[in-house]
Order: sequence, then C-alpha cells, then structure tokens
Amino acid sequence: MISPIFRMMMLSGLIAALLVFISPPAGAHELPYTVVTIDRTKNGQLDGALYTHVPAYILGGAPQHLLPQEAAHFTALTDQQLAKRIDHATEIFRQELYFALDGVEIETPLPQFPDLATLRDDALINADAPRPSAPIRFTVDAPGATLLTFAGPKRLGQIAIVYNSGGETKTTQFLDTAELSTPIDLLEAPSAGDTLFTFVAQGILHIVPLGLDHILFVVLLTIVSTRITLLLVQVTGFTLAHTFTLGLVALGVFTPPASIIEPLIALSIAGMAFLNLVPAQETRVRGGAIIGFGLLHGAGFAGALAALGLPKGQEILALAAFNFGVEVGQVLVIGAVLACLAWAMEKPWYRKFLLIPISIAIGGLGLIWTVERIFFV
Repeated sequence: MISPIFRMMMLSGLIAALLVFISPPAGAHELPYTVVTIDRTKNGQLDGALYTHVPAYILGGAPQHLLPQEAAHFTALTDQQLAKRIDHATEIFRQELYFALDGVEIETPLPQFPDLATLRDDALINADAPRPSAPIRFTVDAPGATLLTFAGPKRLGQIAIVYNSGGETKTTQFLDTAELSTPIDLLEAPSAGDTLFTFVAQGILHIVPLGLDHILFVVLLTIVSTRITLLLVQVTGFTLAHTFTLGLVALGVFTPPASIIEPLIALSIAGMAFLNLVPAQETRVRGGAIIGFGLLHGAGFAGALAALGLPKGQEILALAAFNFGVEVGQVLVIGAVLACLAWAMEKPWYRKFLLIPISIAIGGLGLIWTVERIFFV
C-alpha cells in the first residue's frame, strides 16, 4: 500500500511538472483586453484608435498573439492575399462596431488598418513584448454632440474604452464582449462613484484571474509562513512597497521601461522561490527582498494602469480604488492557498514534500519567463 506521504510527494512532483512544462508564458501585467481610445479634437471630430492584436483580427482569430505557425502563415501571404483579408476584416468591423451620438446610431466609421509592412512586422510580436501592435484607426464627425455610446466587435472580447478631450483623460469604461457602453458624456467627467466602482473592479481583475505572475509571488509568500502574524507582516511590507511605486509611476513621476521591469518581475518570482528554499533562521534578507520585489510589482501594475489613463481631477481616487482592488485580489489568493494547505503546514513532512517542490516549480517558471522577456521580445 502506498503511504500518504509518498502519495503527497507524487502529487507535489506532478504539480511541479505541470507548472513548469504546461503553463503558458505570461507578460508581466499585460492588458487582457482591447483598448479603444477616443480623442475629441478642436474641430469636433472624434479620433479613435483600437489597440488589439491586429494580425490575429485579420486572420479571424481571437484577440491574442499569433502562435509561431500562425505568424509564419501571416507573413507568407502575398500583398494581394493580405489586402483581400483586410477588405474582409473591414467589412466585419463595420458590421459589428456600434457608434451612436446623442442616442442616434450613425454610419459605422471606415477603419484604417496599418500598412502591410507594419502588419507583417507586428505579426511576429510575442506574448512578452512590451509594445502592442499598431492600432486600427477611425474618425467620426461629431460637432455639437454631447453623448457617445459605443460597442466593439464581438471578436475583440473585453474592451477598455478611454475618452480623452483637450489632451486629458475624461473617463474610462470596461465592457464585456459586445457590451454596449453607458452613455459617455463628451463634456463632463464621470462621477466619483463611477470611477470608484470601475477601478476597484479592475484592480481585482488584474490579480484574479489575470495576474498570474503576481498570484504566484503571493503564493510563494503564503506557503512559507506557518504563523499568520509573520505572513501578515510580510504581505503588509509587499503591499506598501508596490503601492508606493504604483502611485509614482501612474501619476507620471517617473516611467521605468517595460523592457527592464518585466524581466525583473519574472526574476523576482525566481528570487522569492530561492528564498523559500533557505531556512528562515539562515537568512536575514527576506524582509528586504520582499519590499524590493514589491517595488517592482508596483511598477508593473502602474504600467497597465497608466496605459488606460486616470480620469482628470480624479487621479488619486482612481489610483486608490485600483490599489484597493489589487489588495482584495491578493487576499483572495492568500485565502485560497491557506484553505488548501493550512492543514498541512504544521506537519513534519510539509517542507520536504510540499513547500520545496512547489517553490522549485514556481521558481522554474520565473526563470523561464525571465529568459523569454529578455531574449524573445
């Protein structure tokens, strides 16, 4: 008969193998949705830019980076073949995009796709690249309009729509697939309540379920602490650290390049996993490392948040709401880990058969992502 400890060891090894060899690459805090920016010009036009994986859209696929074989297929298309696909994508775009001014639906604007050379170059962008593909652009004449209602093409999935006027972000809405936006006031900023709800929800979303690298880091913090008080001290330090850089970067105090921050975030996962393998009484650097890694993760969150834009005059509110949502998501992760492992943490075999295998598996992923983000962007 197989002993319970041996079964636990086999399960731990299986978890490690699955994490290392099956988990997909993860961008540091890549936006999980299409972003549509709409800028009102002085002459009353609305200039739109739709940021998604345009080559995937042209091929008729989901809004995600192309797999290597798909990218090879795309770049092998002749100019005539690619132009024909763009014509078809344009037709679908105009059928599915919804645009209304002051409650009256208007003729769908004609989309302007990037040129062929740019599209071929963008088809090769992988999932860890800090830059998006060139956008699809469109223009709408809207002199005197006061309200805008928008719905994106179904194939583009979830959409963040950002409205700017006079060079300032006025409002941001997050829409489910093909969902109709609430009317966007082209003259006034959104209410404080709307901003609060919107950014708390997005903070949670950026952790659960979309923030895989952040989830794994919090898992590493949680599994090593058999004492709740120690865990709370560590998580509080991590929280304060990433709150600090989240605020500085999102408010434009400084802007660290994503090409540096993203590999460092992946490396922080490997670093935290290594510290988990060192008995606590043999290291005095764990607390400082947690704070330092928290600063990196805050910069990653801030990059995603800044890409969406903070409503003018409500920057602090939006920032605080987003950070609160992040913390809610973090608490959910900690609760889930403790619910699964708390019973085993006091067992004599916990470190050998659970803590070490899980830490090695997650650390391996961190190293893989670090290499990908440095050399394959």
